[in-house]
Amino acid sequence: MICGILLIPIVSATITIDCGNGICDKESFELAKGQTETINVFGNDYDIKFEEEQGLDRTNPAVYLEKFGGATNLDGYNVELYQVGGNHPYKGEFSVRIDVPMNGEIDKIDVELDENEWCYSDCLERDGVYVIDIYKGWNLIKLDSFPSDKSDVDQLYRNDVLARYVYVSPLNTYWSYGGEQPPKSEIEYMQNNYGEDIINTLEVQSAVWVYSARDTKRYAEFSQWSLDSKNHNEILSAHQLFSGWNFINVLPAFEDKSLEEIKGDCDFTKVCLWNPQGQEWDCGDYVNRASSNFGKINVGRGVVLKADNDCSFGVKINPVPELPA
Repeated sequence: MICGILLIPIVSATITIDCGNGICDKESFELAKGQTETINVFGNDYDIKFEEEQGLDRTNPAVYLEKFGGATNLDGYNVELYQVGGNHPYKGEFSVRIDVPMNGEIDKIDVELDENEWCYSDCLERDGVYVIDIYKGWNLIKLDSFPSDKSDVDQLYRNDVLARYVYVSPLNTYWSYGGEQPPKSEIEYMQNNYGEDIINTLEVQSAVWVYSARDTKRYAEFSQWSLDSKNHNEILSAHQLFSGWNFINVLPAFEDKSLEEIKGDCDFTKVCLWNPQGQEWDCGDYVNRASSNFGKINVGRGVVLKADNDCSFGVKINPVPELPA
């Protein structure tokens, strides 16, 4: 009997990403020094090459990528991206993220293509994206960065934002974002009384006033960690609220829960929402508002709470049962 081994050639498939197919693609691969990988983006073939600097062919017309993404120590090395096939130019641009070892010789790099960064329309239906209607005038929404360039989706761009303010409850004042720095004395007061991280805490938990020049939409994004219900108690208890008014960004951890369920050791006397369409407050009856569940429509928007005490959110726990008779 003759035993044979059937050898099947292994062919590596070209990484392909298309804009407009409704799939939010994210691909990554390793690229060793001297290696070339072919990728297909929007119908065009590109070769991406990682070489020592002196080994590169700079005569070939290329989109030249030197230091970008998290790559800060690529001295002596470069990455080049050449279009080698196809004639379907995309009206926008696509980017490649590069990560390199922080120490030692760089023998390989990690390459990532994330369609969410340059074909947003394919990524709107993924988990963690909440759509917020934005109206001309004041809006109370999640603090976030705004895209500076036009994309394939109409949304709130940086040039649309004419003003941003965050309310600082212990000081009973507003701080401007993108304008003058808050007075040093106010920052020191907050850090001395509420800890060095209080500024970061405010940025994470606060809803901010954003003045929009037009009606549009905002796509608020939340991480997978913040969506996981196992982390919701930790997220809620990290909130630091103050006596007086608190402008709170409604997170996924609030969804399908009432204020009564998550108020922790807080004593609230008023709950208000901002109506951006009518540019007016909607406070309503406290008991009804506090017993109503937050819904998906609230996530990424602001809720304004008046507290009688400095406190923290937390899931309500019933008292320990009494001893048996």
